[in-house]
Amino acid sequence: MKINSVEKIEHPGLKVLKVFKANCTTTKGKDIGWEYVSRKEDQSPEAKAKADAVMVVAVDDDASEVILVKQFRPPVGDYVYEFPAGLINEGETAKEAGLRELLEETGYTAKAEEASPPAYTSPGLTDESVQIMWASVDPDQIPVQDQDDTEDIEVVRLPIGDIKDFIESDVKMGAKCLVMLLAILLAETAQKEI
Repeated sequence: MKINSVEKIEHPGLKVLKVFKANCTTTKGKDIGWEYVSRKEDQSPEAKAKADAVMVVAVDDDASEVILVKQFRPPVGDYVYEFPAGLINEGETAKEAGLRELLEETGYTAKAEEASPPAYTSPGLTDESVQIMWASVDPDQIPVQDQDDTEDIEVVRLPIGDIKDFIESDVKMGAKCLVMLLAILLAETAQKEI
């Protein structure tokens, strides 16, 4: 498929998101339009190469718990479990943004480990991309959240041994959270078999 042009669809009232239509030609020669949303005004390949957000997989120093947040998400109409996450500000690295978001949302300070390359969150709907950062947290900290007035966040310390039951329970969680919890569960299972 080839993108021939991208046009912005003006949508009064939208403050954060922008709506675009990509006019494309498929490999079979059919012309199609593809609507998508973006946080970025600039739709150049260079702008798209930079991640919009960071998700923090925070594990305590002894690797016995992961830190999740439970927050109300209006599009879902309910509370959803997620890893702490947020937008990367201009001039900030993914690690800097991750540590800032972890502190704001959970009150925990951490040691930043690795950050992944950017990955797309829902590429059929948006060009939003996220970097996933590992962080280690001192479990003896007494966290003090620094939420803004728009946030409604509860911190959840999930024992790694309870991940399977948590996944199988009737909780709502973000897809990135589910995938990462499954990865942790698989790693734990593989480690026990060694």
